[in-house]
Amino acid sequence: MGGSFLDLSQQSVMIVDDNRHMRALLCSIFRTLKIKNLQEVGDGETAFLEIEAFKPTLVVTDWHMEPMDGISLVKNIRHSAFSSVKYVPIIMLTGHSDLHRVQEARDSGVHEFMAKPVAAKDLLKRLEAIV
Repeated sequence: MGGSFLDLSQQSVMIVDDNRHMRALLCSIFRTLKIKNLQEVGDGETAFLEIEAFKPTLVVTDWHMEPMDGISLVKNIRHSAFSSVKYVPIIMLTGHSDLHRVQEARDSGVHEFMAKPVAAKDLLKRLEAIV
């Protein structure tokens, strides 16, 4: 993953996914990128409750979760009363990458859309585009 001179060490990332193994994989990727301030959350509802206190500089969320899915989470963040998180960059991860899903995610306020499985180098490219 060399070639990147972007210092990401000051970033704080909230990882929202109901799959514990996916959260662990993403944490591993972010730690490789020298990002240590990570918060793992298992669903959108909990993420929304904790986002204001954590103040992430990036949110990476899965689409399909219960009780609140990723799209609902994104909409809640974008319409939040808290300006500190309202405009946070969001990367949506999903196993479904058909065009109407990409458009729905974009229209909800997602910055980047990535299909699973996620490769570390692809995630780094998206991070560089956002940061």
